[in-house]
Amino acid sequence: CFSRFWERICALDTHFNAYFFFQAEDGIRDFCLSRGLGDVYKRQVQSLAQLLPLRLLSSDKLLSLIQHIQALARDPNASVKTGICAVLSIFVSLIGKEVALPKLYPHLLDLLEDDDSEVKIQAYRTVPKFSAVLGQDALAPFLPHAKTAVTMSPRWRVRIAAVDTVIDIGLQYGSAEVFSKHLEPVFLGSIFDRVSQVRESVVARLPELINTLKIEWLSAVLLPKLIDNMTKETTYLFKITAIHAFQVSFLPI
Repeated sequence: CFSRFWERICALDTHFNAYFFFQAEDGIRDFCLSRGLGDVYKRQVQSLAQLLPLRLLSSDKLLSLIQHIQALARDPNASVKTGICAVLSIFVSLIGKEVALPKLYPHLLDLLEDDDSEVKIQAYRTVPKFSAVLGQDALAPFLPHAKTAVTMSPRWRVRIAAVDTVIDIGLQYGSAEVFSKHLEPVFLGSIFDRVSQVRESVVARLPELINTLKIEWLSAVLLPKLIDNMTKETTYLFKITAIHAFQVSFLPI
């Protein structure tokens, strides 16, 4: 309920002695069919990332906020969980790997399995922030979620978010070896997704990958996969996707 949410935010406020103003009351008074309490909650949680001077806090005060962030990540309201992703994306770079890996990363991974699609999408968009801090320690816990989303999620926007995250992490590492070992199967499977929006999204990002992973990855991995698909696939839409990917692959060269 709203009172519990207010108590949690006020608890956060007491830790850094800052004034935090809310517009919830005005938001509730204004009549709008397209906006509910969930949207008010989401704006309030997101304002944590926008208004609070987190970078000015001492390490002790930052650590004292973790339990409250954990509680918000478990909140039953989807808008709250969506909003807390913005806080997590900033918080991880402030507290470092030793704290983020055991204390916050498991909660982010739980959000990847949320029932709400928007929560999942925002959680996937937050994963690269953690990957930048955690390094390859982020991969093993994350990959099962990405594989499940890409192969089994009925929501194509979630599948795009999952494969985009895989690509973003691959670009972060900049290593064809790491990409091939950990991320490549998820990426390659998405090129021939059953929904055109997913296929187009993946193909559009090929130039980024090729520029980063270099021509050796293109010649050894991607082109053989595309050629194999063009010769064996019976669905003409998948063949068209393979041809388009083949053409796009040479744009950065």
